[in-house]
Formats: sequence, structure tokens, C-alpha cells
Amino acid sequence: MNPVSASYRAVFGETEQALPAERPAALRILACGAVDDGKSTLIGRLLYEAGAVPDDQRAALAADSRRYGAADGEIDFALLTDGLEAERERNITIDVAYRYMSTAKRDFIIADTPGHEQYTANMATGASQCEVGIILVDAVRGLRQQTFRHAAICSILGIRHVVLAVNKMDGVGFSQERLNQIVAEFAPTAEHLRLDMVAIPISARRGDNILTISAAMPWYRGVTLLQHLEQVEVVRADDEAGLRLPIQGVSRTPEGERLYTGTIAAGALSVGDLVKVAVSGTEATVQRLIGSEGAVRRSECGTAVAVTLAPEIDLGRGDLLHSGPGAPACSSRFAAHLVWFADHFLFAGRDYELRLGTLTSPVTVTAIRSKLDIVSGASIAATEIARDEIAICHLATPGMIAFDSYAHCPVTGGFLLIDRVTGETVAAGMVRNPLDRGSNLFAQSLTIDRQAREDLLGQKGAVLWFTGLSGAGKSTIADGLERRLHAKRKLTILLDGDNV
Repeated sequence: MNPVSASYRAVFGETEQALPAERPAALRILACGAVDDGKSTLIGRLLYEAGAVPDDQRAALAADSRRYGAADGEIDFALLTDGLEAERERNITIDVAYRYMSTAKRDFIIADTPGHEQYTANMATGASQCEVGIILVDAVRGLRQQTFRHAAICSILGIRHVVLAVNKMDGVGFSQERLNQIVAEFAPTAEHLRLDMVAIPISARRGDNILTISAAMPWYRGVTLLQHLEQVEVVRADDEAGLRLPIQGVSRTPEGERLYTGTIAAGALSVGDLVKVAVSGTEATVQRLIGSEGAVRRSECGTAVAVTLAPEIDLGRGDLLHSGPGAPACSSRFAAHLVWFADHFLFAGRDYELRLGTLTSPVTVTAIRSKLDIVSGASIAATEIARDEIAICHLATPGMIAFDSYAHCPVTGGFLLIDRVTGETVAAGMVRNPLDRGSNLFAQSLTIDRQAREDLLGQKGAVLWFTGLSGAGKSTIADGLERRLHAKRKLTILLDGDNV
């Protein structure tokens, strides 16, 4: 494979590749937008022009273009990423496709995500791993609802750097006025969602402003798309967090020594470090650290490790080790953004299974606080959430769990909700903050206790809870039972939900 294409060399010259130790970490890029806005074509063009397509694949692409291609007699660059047969036949993206590309300055991991509303779950999955978003807009059709939905998902998933790539500029005669109109319509949403937006007019099919400045748009004074991607600087959340090591499992060595295994989600871990177990607060010191190649002195974020601790402590799957500044939150209640995937509505009071990192726990959606207006970015009141809508909800677990806000550490702040009957994934969630109201309340010891009251009344105390759907007859049954107890001279107090 030619490492760099002729087009790339023409723009950037014969620049030497930076040594691996000097190169920045690979930039994770999301390509999103409404259906048929040209995401797959853009990524295919980038890969092709940057020399990331081997010669044999170029020949196969030419053959596939004749079979599936939508562009008359031209190479259909979308076929480089639309790998499923159904995608090629229908000219749409269904699954998330990841592609890897290197230039002289930087490495890239590009996620091509679907634009159809029915595949919003796939788009959110791809976005959860990315740092920069390319939101494509068809210059002919303009902004669409799915454009705004994808922008909102980028925002709540912590993607702050966004390129508004106004594609198919050849379809509007390379009009500067049309570009300005689209940017003006999108700017208020970007500001409300706190997106750092750069607008670049392009034609993915022709290659305008992809690697080289287009001669067809002499009025454009900015950089090309690839130049912007090579220059953009992002701050990784896991670089700022202390250690986060979710425990995947516990095993024993032949000598009987306990090994705690997991993948470092944030920070770094070294032999001799003092670590703490979230929730319980138990402390221990790292004795040995084992990576994929054997014993090591230090492991960085993203590394799978096995750890021995002194003293050995009782840990299991779902526990979280941490150290350094900024301890994770420990609570049984938290607020979160939810992207709802299921065909049925979400209502408050429903129970699900929570999967947060390695933790699995029952969880209840206790309240729907609001849902997001994807066009304005404002929050509006809601009591139910439909498919593909984004809501702010309150959730509660039976016991205390450890977590971070998604903005602070995505691995320990992102979660899924699973239907406990069907096993269907119904929502993706991003923790906003713990809800600590009531955490400072304690039971007060009093002189007159339950036994004293029972002795005074000559009866045992009990609580009966009637639950069921609205109109099922709970109040009628409770009222009848209270009349019977009253007739037997038993003291009762009836609390009805409509009266409390």
C-alpha cells in the first residue's frame, strides 16, 4: 500500500512520519448526520485520498462501484465503509463501521454511523467512543430533525469539537449564501449545546475542500477538512481523572494468591500505590501488577491488568478501585440523560436492569424531569418518552453504587438499561450527578418506641401496602378494610395517594 496518496503529497509534501513515541494518541472521529447526507462517501474519500486503501482494495472498489455504485461511471467511495450487503443494496448505512487512517502528523479512528432514525442506537454507540464529531448537512436539503438529534447526542456524550460539514455544495452551485444560511440556522443550537463548531463547505463526491482547497469556492478562506482534523486539540477526560479500575473478576494463582482483574478506565496504576474500594472505603496497597506480557511496574489507562493487594480484601465483579484526587460518587440515586431506544414509551416507576461498567444492578426510573427539544436544545416538561427521544431522568438502585459523571469518566459514567423480561437494550444513559438529598438524615433514638405504643393500644402495628394500576380498586379495598378494623375497635390510619 502506498502510505500517502499523490493528492496528500501534493498538499503536504514528503513529510516524514513522526516516531510512534512522538505522535499524539489517535483522534477518534464520529461522522454523523441525516440519512443520505454523504457520511460514507466522505469517509471513503478521506481514506482513498490519504492513501489508506491498498491497491487490491482499490481494484475491488472499482468493481463494486460498477455493481452497486450510485454515481454514474465514477468510483463510489461510500462502498469502502458500507460493508453489509444490505447497506450496499439499499445505499444506506445500518451498522457502525470503524476505519483507521494515518497521515504524516496524526492517526485517526473514524466511526461511520447510520443516519436513519431507526438506527439511532447504533449512532449513539459509535458516538460514545469519539472526541470530534463531523456533522454532515446536505446543502440542497438543508438541516433536518436528525441533524439536530445527532448534535444533541454529541453534546451529552461529551463531544465538544464539531465540524459542520456542508456537503454537496456542487448541488447549490457552490453558493456562499447557501452556506451562510445553513450555518446561521444551526448556530443557536450549537451555542445552546455548547458545541465548538467549525463550518467547512465540501463536496465529498468531487473532493472539494477535503484535502485541497477547492477552486470552485474562491470565497472560502478556511482550512480543508483534513487540515482541521490534523490540527484540532482535544482534552481527554480520562487524562484528568484519578485511577478508576472496575473489577471484572477475581481468580487465584496456583499458590492461592488472589488476582483482581479489570481494565483501567482512567488514570494509571503502579506497584506500591494505595487504592481504595468505592462504597466500602477499604484500603489496600498494590503488591504486584500483571499485564499482557507479564509483571510490570506501571500500567496506563486502557490496559487490562491483574492486581494483587495487601492485605487481600473481599472484592467481586462490579466493585471499583480508585485513587488520587476526585473520588467517585457513592449513592443509590442519580440523575442521568437517557436516549430511549424501545418502541414502547418510557414512564416513571418502571424497573430495569442497570449495566454500568462491570456492575449489574436492578434500577428504577423514579422520575422523568424533562426531555430535550432537539431543535432548540431547550428542556421541556414530559411525563413519557418515545423512541429516539432524549430525557433527563432520576434513577434509584436498591443499594449504594459507585459512579462518575459521564463528562468526568465515560467508562464509569455511561450505562445501559435492559428490559428484565425480554433482555432488550431499551436505553443508553449518561450520569449527570448524584442525588444526595436525604444522605444526611439519621434515625433518632426516642423514649417512646414502637413497643410502648403497642402496649398502650393493645394491638400490634403493621403496614399494608396496596399497589396496582390506576382504577384497579386499591382505594375501595383499603377503605373497606379500614371499616372492618374500626368495627373491631382497632386504631388505623389510611393514607391514600390522592389525598396525601
